[in-house]
Amino acid sequence: MVFIHAYAFFERLLAMKHQKDYEKRGKVAGVIGITITWICIITFNTYILSGSNQNEELPYCTAGSSTTRNKTKWMFIILVPAEISLTLGDFILWYKIKKINNIK
Repeated sequence: MVFIHAYAFFERLLAMKHQKDYEKRGKVAGVIGITITWICIITFNTYILSGSNQNEELPYCTAGSSTTRNKTKWMFIILVPAEISLTLGDFILWYKIKKINNIK
């Protein structure tokens, strides 16, 4: 979800910064953004689940197995601060947009 949140944040940031020509820029940026988002999601999930046997019967989730536990831990260590930063950025962006709309 971090990558989708990041994409939505940058999309809103682009809309705020380029209000007049956003429709032109938004189309190209949207396609590029979604493509990059899906590439990141697939890459990270492939990295986390690599080394585990997906056909093996296990009484627990594959992401929690001993072969993927450290990878999952490091992804959380990296992605949780990113998610917190994006959420703070959302609040700051929301505040600025609210302030701009009150001025108009």
